[in-house]
Amino acid sequence: GLGFVKSISLRKVEKEKRSKKKKGRSRIGTLTYSLLYFAFFYLTLKSYRNIPFFLIVGFPAFVYGLSSVTIKLRTIKTTTALQLFNVLAILFFILLVSNVFYEKTGIKNRYGLEIDATRTPVGAANFLIENNIGGKSYTDFIVSSYLLWRLQPTYKTFIDLRDLDIFPAEFFRNNMLIYQQPQTLVQGGKTLWDLIVAEDDYNFIVLTNKPNIQGLQRHLVNNDNRYELVFADNVCSVYLKNSEENSELIRKFGLSEGNDVYHLLKPIKTSKFAMTINRIFNPFYDPKNNLTDTDRRISYYNYIDKSNPVQREDPSSF
Repeated sequence: GLGFVKSISLRKVEKEKRSKKKKGRSRIGTLTYSLLYFAFFYLTLKSYRNIPFFLIVGFPAFVYGLSSVTIKLRTIKTTTALQLFNVLAILFFILLVSNVFYEKTGIKNRYGLEIDATRTPVGAANFLIENNIGGKSYTDFIVSSYLLWRLQPTYKTFIDLRDLDIFPAEFFRNNMLIYQQPQTLVQGGKTLWDLIVAEDDYNFIVLTNKPNIQGLQRHLVNNDNRYELVFADNVCSVYLKNSEENSELIRKFGLSEGNDVYHLLKPIKTSKFAMTINRIFNPFYDPKNNLTDTDRRISYYNYIDKSNPVQREDPSSF
């Protein structure tokens, strides 16, 4: 009898010890996760590229919190509220994958794994590849990210969106000044643009056709004979260095040679893999809607302050 009692007592003691160890490990695990969570949150404040890693680390906390809320809702028997929540969630999902949400809110994004030809310098990349144009380049931070991917592994950017995490705000202010006022005088009587060109011998230039880059575009077309405009569409413009090596391409495509540099955008075919993923979530997904191109030839030549080689009606504008 006494041995049996001692055995039960020992089991209780062992059970309590294991329980304490388990609680101790749980506290350590919670503390470790909390430190990891806040460490990655801090990193997101320092660099945009760290946001995906923070989302991965924070996902368990999100799931745990959502589960806790769901359990509480079930406990208090809010069946109607849960049903309403599920209906709203399904409705919101439908609005997203059908692009109704983006259209009504005015957000330029749309559902689907695809490349938007109206916002991506695909035409410029194709032109560079088809004509075997390489060497050093000057680009703005908008177009360079796609070119970095498409023209890999030899292409190197002057600046791209990743640099938001690397360079100080002053660096971007200086670049915006180049885009808008390239003829600003700096040290030695040189212009700001001359200073940039002197640092590197750029073989080609790719610039977005945006109002805040119009100053540099007009300067290149009308005042700088070192570069020749050879390609343009609704997204961007391509300039080629006036050199012996590029003379044949300039004769064939150059604006000063009387060529019409403007091209209409072409739709980009979505890959079969991307199409499969898109239609898993939206069986009615239609990729043909990713291009609503308009002929802006006249507006483009007004944008660069040059006469239009091809006269036609053009109600749209940049």
